[in-house]
Amino acid sequence: MEIKDKIIYEREKIVANEYLQRLVSRIKEVESVATMGDWICANTTDIKRGSKFSFEKYPFQKAIADDMHPSVCVKKLSQVGLSEISYRKMIGFLAQNNGTAGLYTYPDLVMKSNQVSTRVKPILDTDFPQKRDEIRNNNVMQVNSSFMYFSANTESAATSTAIDYIINDEYDLSDQEFLALVNSRIQGSQHKIKHGMSTPTFTGYGISLEYESSDKREYFYKCEHCGHWQVPLYNRDFVYVPNLPDSVVDFRTDINEGIAASLDYANSYVMCEKCHKPIRELSNGERREWVAEFPDRYTHGYWVRPFSSSMLDLRYLMMTMADFIKKDKIRRGVNTVLGEEYSDSSSRLEKSSIMACMKDERIPDVGSQVPVFIGIDMGLTCHIVLSTDKRHAFAFLTCPPDKILDKVKELSKQYNIVCGAIDRYPYTPTSNEIRDWSEGKIFPIVYGGDKNVDPVKELTGNVSYYKVNRTNALDYVMQGINSGHLILEGYGIYQNVVVEHLRDMFRDDSSPEKQPVWVKIRGNDHFFHALSYSFAAYDILTSENYFNGLGSRDERCCLFIDGQEKKSLYNTNILDYTSSHGHIIKRW
Repeated sequence: MEIKDKIIYEREKIVANEYLQRLVSRIKEVESVATMGDWICANTTDIKRGSKFSFEKYPFQKAIADDMHPSVCVKKLSQVGLSEISYRKMIGFLAQNNGTAGLYTYPDLVMKSNQVSTRVKPILDTDFPQKRDEIRNNNVMQVNSSFMYFSANTESAATSTAIDYIINDEYDLSDQEFLALVNSRIQGSQHKIKHGMSTPTFTGYGISLEYESSDKREYFYKCEHCGHWQVPLYNRDFVYVPNLPDSVVDFRTDINEGIAASLDYANSYVMCEKCHKPIRELSNGERREWVAEFPDRYTHGYWVRPFSSSMLDLRYLMMTMADFIKKDKIRRGVNTVLGEEYSDSSSRLEKSSIMACMKDERIPDVGSQVPVFIGIDMGLTCHIVLSTDKRHAFAFLTCPPDKILDKVKELSKQYNIVCGAIDRYPYTPTSNEIRDWSEGKIFPIVYGGDKNVDPVKELTGNVSYYKVNRTNALDYVMQGINSGHLILEGYGIYQNVVVEHLRDMFRDDSSPEKQPVWVKIRGNDHFFHALSYSFAAYDILTSENYFNGLGSRDERCCLFIDGQEKKSLYNTNILDYTSSHGHIIKRW
């Protein structure tokens, strides 16, 4: 057979073989779809419009959709369609890589349930109709021979599934320890893809921390008039508003409801920072480009801002931010409407406020008769704070956990420690040992409960430990520092460490139905807790619950607090003393 005839013969064999036909068709399809964004447009439907999906509304999404790098983070404002893109990216990955598994995480069960049923399922039902025996529910959805899992932060089941591709939605609203645990599920995969996105909260936390260590991509715009490349921002350099009051320095905080209602929006516009001419084509993808500040860094980071598209006009931005100001929720407005971090003294302690309370690095001589309260935060390094009352902390110390009992004994010889609070976890036997050695002066404590301090009793009736309301305890420290009433001394070489620890949590009051909660940023917050524990010890000593005779050695004492006498059996051995702050504890 001649070569020409052989080629024709082989071609006819391929045409006659339906399986080979499918393979050839698939190869052509893959070759024609160059990127994940192209695949999304070619294979998924815009459910609302009933037509093929496109990036026409938000051109900036295309680069994010295309990016299948193993490590991607997106810092963004709310409602810019990135969850929609992320669902389609994961479906595309699973459809193109048979036998793989993806995990999509949410901050809570409610968001998971709503999003899976109303947004993910319609996409799959429309573009990948369910086949017989395929699994599809709110926990897992099958795509051919691949599986897409869904998990809220409260679900431990997610940690038992091997994953190839994980997307963490609303990174900052999620439990950071959970994210660290669940993200480890990709380590056995050959793909190992981890993507996260969120509105930011604070600098150095969550998505902000991820973005700061990334290549930091911004969506630049080339001015149609002068050719200047820039990233349009929500401030005076880029926004022209006729007759804008001179009092408006910061657009985020200074445009209140009265000002916002009086502005001339018809003649306001976003402008070039160089030639000051109007920018009319914010959504023109031909004039925009994602540019990395640090292109050599491994993680790809994107920052989506209000002017990354034309969807948010100035009237909406200013009126919406004014409403957040009116409701005293500026931080939430800056985070969600502008996609920026924001901090004020009501949500995170400022360095200047802390430094103003720091009076002397040396430990003062408080004497052997003045009552002293001790707070101990347990960990790989124990952090200790001594105070004379809830206004004056005079020593900041550290020691290894295996030396903490010896350290407490040493301090008890030097100071008149009348009450203390020590972390019950993670070294419960050690905290119990210190409680027993001190004969009930120093109690183990755990955060929890509604009361400032609340005893938890053993079956014998003795107090085993105290529950302390975490929010109230940490709030008191913040209030003392912000008001300038708290005196901090004796920090020695730990001055910078104390400042760092006091700034390593933020107060989240975003939920109107729940008590505000303090959230860790990096986990270096030990002196913050030790300080609050020392103040909790004062509350324990002065609480009615303390005077109930539990474990008492039948020593009757009289306690005067701010001029009022409290009498009961007292379960510690206390020396007579007179406090310089007017508190007297003496024997009957």
